Amino acid sequence: MENYKLTHGETIIRLSDMAGISINPNNKDYRKYLIWLDEGNTPEEADPLPIPIETYSKLRLIKYLNNNGVLSTFKQFLVDNNVDDYFLYAQDLSSDDEDVQALFPALLQMLSSAKISITEEELKNIIKI
Repeated sequence: MENYKLTHGETIIRLSDMAGISINPNNKDYRKYLIWLDEGNTPEEADPLPIPIETYSKLRLIKYLNNNGVLSTFKQFLVDNNVDDYFLYAQDLSSDDEDVQALFPALLQMLSSAKISITEEELKNIIKI
């Protein structure tokens, strides 16, 4: 007996051979899938979509700043430094991006001024995955 798995795209996976079956009424494998469904079978759910790394890093940083009561100070820090992309430095801090490298020490200083004791390595671990 065949088993199938849904995807987030325009295909269904046939698990016996991991074949991708396009959702198209002219596709004989798709028609077999529809018959399989009519027989009362249920496909496996699609794997959850991963959270994009950049978004995840940003959310972790916001949560950290909010939990330490300095989110509003952080927003003012960004305004004072004319940052258009508020989370530009939340990219991979090992990158050569000059804006990322320039803002990171300033962020550490802002946190230090707010009496938050954190090392550079700890902050990198919060922002990076």
